Amino acid sequence: MGLFDSLKGKITESDTAEMFFNKDVAGLIKATEYHETDPDTRDGAKIRQLAVQFLGDLRDAGALPALKAALTDEDFSVRRGAGSSLKLFSGQDDSLLPRHIKNLENPDYIVREASVTFLRDHNWTPQNAEQDLLFWFGRSMIEIVDDDKIRELGAKTIRPLLKFLEYTHTRDRRSAARWLGIIGNPAALDPLLNLEYNDVAPVVREAATEAIRMIRGYS
Repeated sequence: MGLFDSLKGKITESDTAEMFFNKDVAGLIKATEYHETDPDTRDGAKIRQLAVQFLGDLRDAGALPALKAALTDEDFSVRRGAGSSLKLFSGQDDSLLPRHIKNLENPDYIVREASVTFLRDHNWTPQNAEQDLLFWFGRSMIEIVDDDKIRELGAKTIRPLLKFLEYTHTRDRRSAARWLGIIGNPAALDPLLNLEYNDVAPVVREAATEAIRMIRGYS
């Protein structure tokens, strides 16, 4: 049973991204027809839009009928997304990079992981220090990144990590604190102290405490 079926037809944008991450083409095809009766809880058009975009990224020929059907969707963004995805199959490749690069800062870590996977698999090269750090921070959620690499990235910038300290998901704040501790830049002390005393999650407070100890040890 695929993710779509296991959710009994009630899916979120994160579920759609997880289907992409797992290359669940069948689930994404079903998601192209998703409609939500309660727009306050889920945005059906947004889910259909993501589904057609992810199907284009995966380039599975089995998705062609669904993408062609989506050209008549009542929502313009879905129709436009379906058209862009269909161009990929005919060699008229729209640039997918801007969307995936932007997603490196997406608050939803599942969407972020899906874009990191896409960029990695397409041998994308970051264009600046912040992109480099964001890319490898995202990769650390799906593979091991050694401490030397983290220090190398952090020697150039820590600004994206400071933003992650304010993200909703516990894993983001905890991981960002861990990275800042490894990097050892004293500029991170004040944000980490705030995290240590005020974060609602014990694991995040513990990670902040350890990071502060490591930074003060380097100072």
